[in-house]
Amino acid sequence: MDPETLEETIGRYNAFCKNGKDSDFNRPPETLVPLDTPPYYAVKMWPGGPNTQGGPRRNKKAQVLDTQGKPIPRLYAAGELGSIFGRLYQGGGNLAECIAFGRIAGENAALETPWKINRDKQEVC
Repeated sequence: MDPETLEETIGRYNAFCKNGKDSDFNRPPETLVPLDTPPYYAVKMWPGGPNTQGGPRRNKKAQVLDTQGKPIPRLYAAGELGSIFGRLYQGGGNLAECIAFGRIAGENAALETPWKINRDKQEVC
């Protein structure tokens, strides 16, 4: 990257930080931290392997949380879905997260009281 483009990019980003609004990517204001300690470096980057982050949030028991932060009964998640890494992707962490949260989800799901099925009324109690 040529130095002028880098300087312009940092200036634009820092203006977003000062105004509390990211017009390029709509980042939440609380994540906008100005870059004010040079030197700065830039490298050319391109997509590598496929990976996704995001999805429903989960707690330490691997329970999926609703929009109010409360566990949704009997719904568990593991792996990239609702990753604990969130916006801070750590390469190679997904397999470990699948194993760890898969076990946590399985243990907690196994503690659930089984549903009773009323076949006459075709309902779950």
